[in-house]
Amino acid sequence: MLSQGSGSITRCPAFKWRFALCASLLLSVVLNSEAASLSVEFELVARSGVTTVPAGIDTFSGFGNSPAIDSQGNVVFTGGGGGLAGIYTAIGECCQVVADTTMMAPEGGGATFFDFSGAQRPDIDQGRVAFEAWDSNYVTNYYSNAGQPTSSTLALVASLDDTPWVLGGDPWVDGDYVALYGQQSSYEYEILEWHGPSRSQAPLFAGDDYSVAYESQAARHDGASILSRFSSSSYEMSIILPDGQSEILAISGVTPMPGLPGFVFDTFYSFPVIDRCGQDAAFLAYSNQVQGLFKRADSGILEGVANTTVEMPSSGGDVFRIFNQSALSLANGQVAFQAKGQYFREGIYTDVGGELSVVLDNQNFDSIELDGQNERVLSFAIGPKAMAHTPNGFQLVFYASLASGGTAIIKATLDGASASSDIIFSHSFED
Repeated sequence: MLSQGSGSITRCPAFKWRFALCASLLLSVVLNSEAASLSVEFELVARSGVTTVPAGIDTFSGFGNSPAIDSQGNVVFTGGGGGLAGIYTAIGECCQVVADTTMMAPEGGGATFFDFSGAQRPDIDQGRVAFEAWDSNYVTNYYSNAGQPTSSTLALVASLDDTPWVLGGDPWVDGDYVALYGQQSSYEYEILEWHGPSRSQAPLFAGDDYSVAYESQAARHDGASILSRFSSSSYEMSIILPDGQSEILAISGVTPMPGLPGFVFDTFYSFPVIDRCGQDAAFLAYSNQVQGLFKRADSGILEGVANTTVEMPSSGGDVFRIFNQSALSLANGQVAFQAKGQYFREGIYTDVGGELSVVLDNQNFDSIELDGQNERVLSFAIGPKAMAHTPNGFQLVFYASLASGGTAIIKATLDGASASSDIIFSHSFED
């Protein structure tokens, strides 16, 4: 692992580490892989035509395709029905409204929320959320209740109407902070860091003499961020630590791609992810017609997870061909991702349990048990915050279209064979 900066590298803020053993809560499971001992239990969060829209008189008619989950198992998603659209959470029982088209937009000069269709990737952390929305003046804004006195208190994070930005990216919640990618009209890119209690905004710099790469997601955890960046002499995937120093995970044209002898990194994709203050990180990259997914866990060495020379698990010989760059999620050193094969196979895969396994796909594993009924899934999607390590183990939330009709937000609890999946790994900040 390469590093940059003088002095000792600060890995994280001060933590108190707590470990607790958790007995498995999966009373009945669906064995979802022939090759790996991963079991999955599916739970309905919300379903169109069934779940009532909060404060509405009708049921949901549809959902956004990238719900998110936090380490307490809380879920956020976009949805609409009965003439309403909004941002909703499932904290305990579903659902709670965060913002909908009946509400006034903060600092909107009397404008109401108008449309959430662009907010396909809202985020949640400790039950607090951040999201993108249009107001009735057709201005794209970003909002959050992170760091606010109550969860019903929304604040304006950024507005494309009063900043030099011409494009904003997906918000990322980290405690009381929200990070957000932006493109200026001069084709310069930056990541804005917003602190909820003081409502302050500041650019999150990519480091001395570096600039943020185009559309690099603003992923942040415990004050550490991961992003692709460039200078006059280097293009890199790097972690910016809480003290401003950096760790370089890979350099274009220099760093070998793990598991691919003779290949070096060339292009880094726009949605890297980070966890545990940068001890864990994952990203997609490309080189000479080979695409791959790479991660490091527990501050270890960079390793390959999957690439376009690797057989898809339980596929009978199909090979990975396309990785969805915004469908990579990371939790406690394990990943979940969405990818396609060469023969029209598409699935959600994970390395929970120690080896690649199928969570769901459109061929061999397209049927799930949901509320006691066998349901066939026609299509599905996950986002960059789809997986979390919760008190119930690893959990994954995804959007699904069902053969029996309608769409749904579904939570999957993943139970791998390794003992590590039964360990709850959490932290709290010291004062």
